[in-house]
Amino acid sequence: MSFSAFDYLEVPLAGQQHSEKWRWWTWGTYMFLHGSPVHLLCCTVAMTSIFRLLVPAFGAARVVTAWALSGVGAAAITTHVEVYRHGDAVRRGEGTAIVLREVQLPTGEVAVRQVLTADPAYKAMFASNMGSSAGLMGLMSVVAIAMPQTTWGLLFLPMEVPSRTIFAGLLAFDAAGVAGVIPDLGIGHLGHLSGAAVGALLYALWLRRLPASRHLWRLRRSGGYW
Repeated sequence: MSFSAFDYLEVPLAGQQHSEKWRWWTWGTYMFLHGSPVHLLCCTVAMTSIFRLLVPAFGAARVVTAWALSGVGAAAITTHVEVYRHGDAVRRGEGTAIVLREVQLPTGEVAVRQVLTADPAYKAMFASNMGSSAGLMGLMSVVAIAMPQTTWGLLFLPMEVPSRTIFAGLLAFDAAGVAGVIPDLGIGHLGHLSGAAVGALLYALWLRRLPASRHLWRLRRSGGYW
């Protein structure tokens, strides 16, 4: 199941009783849903590449845990940021409107229906969040910090690119999306940035203290591996 920040409010919408209570478990289940086969394929390819790097160093259980915590943390941050920004306005009934749209019925007839739509400024409040990319951004933080000289090949480039360069580019892209500099592409930019922040925090507070991290650090200083 996906989630939206509006689900967290548990308030009536457009005169209708918001009967369903906030489903706390959706902060985890949303990571297993994807909007399209292309979305799923991209996340699967990225997950395979990242897991191949991190699992030999930290172990599968720790990597999966870091991915899950990054995704859940991103959901929590995204929800609370949107509630902080627009929660009071939505409680006052702002941010939505009812418009008339023509809908084709199974019989072939065309009927006019009332459709609830969100104001563009409040779109993120009502958007359904889904996908594993927030958790993957958390793992990319770990790769960028612990394995900075790792390189990745991209389909549209003839050479491999350092992981930190790719990660910095993704952060810049998501920051531009949050700031509204680029057009709305239906991407959860805030979730990506939140996942990256949680991943960096997990590394600083947890993974960095493991023997594997100290081993990687010695290899980096000796110049013999990364």
